[in-house]
Amino acid sequence: MRKHDPLALLGIEARTVRVKRAAFDDSRRTRTLRPVAPTTLGGHVHKNRIEAGLTQGQLAAVFGVWRATLGAWEAGHYEPTGKVRDRVVAWLGFDPDEKAS
Repeated sequence: MRKHDPLALLGIEARTVRVKRAAFDDSRRTRTLRPVAPTTLGGHVHKNRIEAGLTQGQLAAVFGVWRATLGAWEAGHYEPTGKVRDRVVAWLGFDPDEKAS
C-alpha cells in the first residue's frame, strides 16, 4: 500500500465494481425495418422517407411536428390528423386510406 494513495487511505483499494450488461440489454430500442408493402399512413411515410434519404428530424420539420411524433406515426402508435394529415398526404402524393375505385 502506497502512503499517499487516496483510495488506500479510505481502505477501498482492493474493491472492484462489476456491471451486469444483461440488466441493460432489455431496455434497448430495436430499429424498425422499412416496410416492403406498407398498409398504414405511417408505414408509407416511413418507406418514402427512407427512399428520399431523409432523417426523421428533417421530415418532421417539413410537417411541423416533433421528431418523436413522426417516429410514433412510423411505428404505428397513432396516425396524424387534421391539417398535419393533409400535409402528409400532399407529401406522399396520394392518400393510402382512400379506396381505389
